[in-house]
Amino acid sequence: MKKVLITGFEPFGDYKFNPTMDIVDWNNGRTITGAEEIIGMVLPATYFGPFLKVSKFIDEEKPDAIISLGLSSSIHSIRIETLFRNKMFSKYSDAHGYKPNGVRIDKSIGSTKTLTPLIETLMLKEQLMNNGIVPEISKDAGTFICNSLGYQITKKITDQNLPIKYIFIHIPWTDDYKSRVQLEPGKIFLEKEVVYNAIDILIKYI
Repeated sequence: MKKVLITGFEPFGDYKFNPTMDIVDWNNGRTITGAEEIIGMVLPATYFGPFLKVSKFIDEEKPDAIISLGLSSSIHSIRIETLFRNKMFSKYSDAHGYKPNGVRIDKSIGSTKTLTPLIETLMLKEQLMNNGIVPEISKDAGTFICNSLGYQITKKITDQNLPIKYIFIHIPWTDDYKSRVQLEPGKIFLEKEVVYNAIDILIKYI
């Protein structure tokens, strides 16, 4: 069976909720076609803690694929991240109160400025579009904890030449949070069914 790890984050910044936690909890222990073993993992909203947990899981469980989920309230669709930067900077402190100002994630000499996950992005985009979901393709994952996790996982897979398919997806707020979250003008709630269907497709085809 294909072993798929799906990760989400605890709430961060001023948020009391994070819809990626719901997606992870829903998928933990599921299978879609009977050929997948899906493991859900909720990660702390810190710069380095999430990678330590995922790295240990990789070493012990050897997953075939990893799908990381992050929340971005400023996007209008599912967003596939295709580039991670070796940089940490944000208006938010992480859950440990750490607020770096342009610090590198990997401080070793000759560390790579950017990393691209080795994944068939266009194929996955096509599968989503075949199901009526039009994703965004992004070359800027930001410089907060999502980018940090994406960079570190991609680096581990690349450095160790691991046979793991990896993708990072940002999602907007889902519409089941309308009564609990007040969004700024220009930001949207995306239908929960659309988001969950998109994740099912990614799990199936990654």
